[in-house]
Amino acid sequence: MTSMPWFRTYSELLADKKIKHISEKLHEPKALAIGIWVVMLAIANDYEERDGRLMVNENIPITVNDLVEESGVDENTMNEHLNEFKTWEMISWDECITILNWHKRQFKSDNSTARVERFRNKPKETEPVEEPKTKAKKPKKPKEYPILDDGLPEWVPEPLRAICRAFQEESGVNTPLTFDTDWNKTLLEFIELKVTPRIITEAIERLRKNKMTVARPGGLKRTVISILAEAKSREIKYDADGNEVQL
Repeated sequence: MTSMPWFRTYSELLADKKIKHISEKLHEPKALAIGIWVVMLAIANDYEERDGRLMVNENIPITVNDLVEESGVDENTMNEHLNEFKTWEMISWDECITILNWHKRQFKSDNSTARVERFRNKPKETEPVEEPKTKAKKPKKPKEYPILDDGLPEWVPEPLRAICRAFQEESGVNTPLTFDTDWNKTLLEFIELKVTPRIITEAIERLRKNKMTVARPGGLKRTVISILAEAKSREIKYDADGNEVQL
């Protein structure tokens, strides 16, 4: 008997078209054809050469009577199935019965004994090997945005572009190219405050009149807020009767 007491079967056997056609032609349950086929696989697997032949030993082939005895089906049924297996090129049947494509399905790599032995005999590592530490990545530089035809960065939303243009034209300072800067944050705050280009121009004029620089956003922001506060204080207010309130 072979040293490999197991062999492969495949779930596709249940849907095999050849098995289906054989069962339909012989008017037998599909399970009968599958059972006879598996019996033949097991017998072929027991032969020490494992070459697909159904052999008792090197000189004695398995006979139909042997298959009848192993499977428990009658001789006529066995012969019918063997003839169909041969017709569908599942076996050859000359001097002995041979499973075709045996090596394709029952390849020797199925024998895991040697592989398991190698694994068991492999020396165990006493201590894990420490992998070299990778160098920390340098922080990425701030992303730069392309400049459009009006000279402003791409990120600038349309409502802000008029303010930016007024700021640049009046101050001579270009809008920074990166988003995460104090200048750009300040310009975005101007949008929330509903600052107009005219207010930007006026704020820069005041800074220059007072001999103050416009190179930093803090001074411009304070001046803009002051202008907005003055404008609000000049608004005419009315009481509940519609009369103008004197402040």
